Amino acid sequence: MRVDCRLLVLLVAGCVGCVGRGRPDVPVAPLRIHPSAYEHYIRARKASIEGRHDEALLQFQRTAAFAPDEVEPRVAIAEELMASGRLHDARLHCEAILARWPREPLAWHLRGNIHLRQGDLSAAAAAFETAVALDPLREDAYLQAASAREQLGQLSQAEKLFRKLIEHRPLSAEGQFRLAATLVARGAFDEAENHLVRATWLAPDHLNARIALADVYRRTGKHDKATGTLRSAFDRSGGDMDVAHRLVLALLAEGDRASALEFLSSVDQGFRSVRAQVDIGYLYLTVFQAESALRVAIEARTRDPSYHAARLLEARALIQVRRRPEAIAACLSIPRISVEHPEAAALAAFLLGREGKSAEGLALVEAALVRSPDHPSLIISRAWLIERDGDHVQARSLLDSALKRWPEDEQLRHARAELEDRKGSPDQAVAFMRPLLERDPDNVLALNFVGYSYASRGIHLDRAEQMLRRAVHLQPDDGQVLDSLGWLLFRQGKLDEATSTLERADRLAPGEPEILLHLGVVYEARGDLVRARDVFARALSLDPDARIRKELEEKARSVEAQAR
Repeated sequence: MRVDCRLLVLLVAGCVGCVGRGRPDVPVAPLRIHPSAYEHYIRARKASIEGRHDEALLQFQRTAAFAPDEVEPRVAIAEELMASGRLHDARLHCEAILARWPREPLAWHLRGNIHLRQGDLSAAAAAFETAVALDPLREDAYLQAASAREQLGQLSQAEKLFRKLIEHRPLSAEGQFRLAATLVARGAFDEAENHLVRATWLAPDHLNARIALADVYRRTGKHDKATGTLRSAFDRSGGDMDVAHRLVLALLAEGDRASALEFLSSVDQGFRSVRAQVDIGYLYLTVFQAESALRVAIEARTRDPSYHAARLLEARALIQVRRRPEAIAACLSIPRISVEHPEAAALAAFLLGREGKSAEGLALVEAALVRSPDHPSLIISRAWLIERDGDHVQARSLLDSALKRWPEDEQLRHARAELEDRKGSPDQAVAFMRPLLERDPDNVLALNFVGYSYASRGIHLDRAEQMLRRAVHLQPDDGQVLDSLGWLLFRQGKLDEATSTLERADRLAPGEPEILLHLGVVYEARGDLVRARDVFARALSLDPDARIRKELEEKARSVEAQAR
């Protein structure tokens, strides 16, 4: 909790008064607070920081006893009650504070936090806004009020609060950043850029503001500024790997693969933790540099054999270079007690299924489920193997049972939808994804699935375009989402835009056979048979699954026949 300056001033004044007494040349401050209040207050704060809420509560109560006319200790008491799970008592305490100090911003801020804990966003927003009205300089109240309005979907009201904040607190970097985020959401990129530049000037190490500024630069075609901003963010963050990932994707999206590899190489050469090394390995996989990822994984597990995430990276790198037996062995070497074991077991089972060894994969998954019965990847892998053996009814039943237990799990819902799609029931598949959109209209997984389903069937194309463009807006560097939009554009006959979109998807996800299938089809439609043939050949070299392989082989034969 933020310390109220008035109480500290009074506490310090009391101490100065004590020190000054007996010295005629020193003015004596009136002793409005008992000296013991300061001692109890410091003890309370220390206990609160350390999570000893009962002790903190006791010390704040003693502070209040020595400072009966001060509101801040009483607010702190209510906050400690909340922290210890006594929400009802905190609410009663808050009402007592407001009865005595009805125009106290701290008390209204407390009330807002209590409403938040109760899940009442409307009441919370109203309480925070009252705090702001009483004290227009309370930055935290503006931010919390606006956040509540955003969660309620009242974006224009949130924007007004952010504007009011920076009107009263123009040096608030967080206010500038949060206002910019609302502007980006409605496409006002130029104004958003201005506020983000101010935010980074006010707080040079505000990482989220730098990332958002780079995103705005990219959306407005200022690609050099975007990559420069991300490089700066990476340096200022001390080598944050999320920023590194964004920078690599930004370079790939613009076709600058050489710079992406050069950056990765420079990061790879620095001395880093084993965890960071593994992150670098996954970045190598992003740019389809499996051999480099494999080298990094081996180096990391050699440095720390107990860090099993390195072994999982090794398995994924081996998959990319089509060394499946070794990838399975790498997965199986991860101990059952490891947190990585469920994911490794699911991956190994999938690979065994691809090798035609479904029974082995199923046995592996079922053994792993004994220890981790709630792990979504294991449940999905089990259902997939059962389906692969031809028992679609049991596969459906398994996923339905899991969804009853975890109806909000996106992985399970997506797996259930894909099963219906594979079995030729696309409407049922879409129906399984709709709850995600009802809960969150900006759920990219659902937007992409439903939009692509419509596009591939040639139905509801206007609605599909709205959904897929929204998904691209939310995740502009997702190759799968760009692929869906590109395929939709092809179905609409917009060949130029489809080509550029699918080429960008390929740059961002260079190892995806289905993206290459779509790109080759577009090249063929444009009469560029040489490029279509090359793309189909590249896709076939990537070990696609049976369905994609069949389509690719048919397309390759068609292109060859046309070229004669």
